[in-house]
Amino acid sequence: MIVIRRFQVRSAPWHFFHRGRWAPIVTTAGIVLYHLLSVALAMAFTGAFITRIFGSDAIIRSMDGWDFPLWLRFPAAWFEMLMSLGLLVPAYRCITVYGVYAWAGVTIISHLIAGDNIMAGIHLLVACIASVIQLLEERIISREAV
Repeated sequence: MIVIRRFQVRSAPWHFFHRGRWAPIVTTAGIVLYHLLSVALAMAFTGAFITRIFGSDAIIRSMDGWDFPLWLRFPAAWFEMLMSLGLLVPAYRCITVYGVYAWAGVTIISHLIAGDNIMAGIHLLVACIASVIQLLEERIISREAV
């Protein structure tokens, strides 16, 4: 973004939404979507934490079938809980999204190696939701800076 005196030159194709009568609607909808996606993803990670910590039979069978040690589910569960809490705190949300990317990369690779393509697709969807959260956050921050 190039700032010339008090005017901004925008290169984005949606620059016409920044001014005019649609500006409050787009900004409000973006903020609401940003918070809804963050809370939904945090709830998903909390559910995964509960499932792993209390030893769901499916989790134990899958880890046993993939030759992972069963104790590995505890650090994975606590990492998911940290991501859940990080998504709920706006100050840590950006850094948490990078943690979600790392988590998704590891889980996608492990599910593809195990031949579980559907779960790999679900983790890819979680990474896509995290990237939408990151894009909305950058847009909200740049909007507040103007």
